[in-house]
Amino acid sequence: MGPFGVSVGAVIGFQLILMTWYGVNFILATGLHSYGFGAGGQGYVAAYLAIESAFLGLVAFRYKFFGDSLRTLLQRESDTKKPHKGTGGPAQPETAT
Repeated sequence: MGPFGVSVGAVIGFQLILMTWYGVNFILATGLHSYGFGAGGQGYVAAYLAIESAFLGLVAFRYKFFGDSLRTLLQRESDTKKPHKGTGGPAQPETAT
């Protein structure tokens, strides 16, 4: 699944949680699972979900077409921050004595 799949799953999971809380309680407002009746706010929640879905689509598009170059760039950056073996810390520049 990888880090990108986990990130996408987290965003979709949050959208599902939002639907179970807001959708069942305030939009459906019927049955044993309704804890109270509310009014309004559907437009705000729908707009939030639409914007979040559009952002997720944009990120997925960027990841699909530019993922290799982004992974290479991130790997190169993380390699420069890794400590050298045996020193326990970042690389120290050598000084002439």
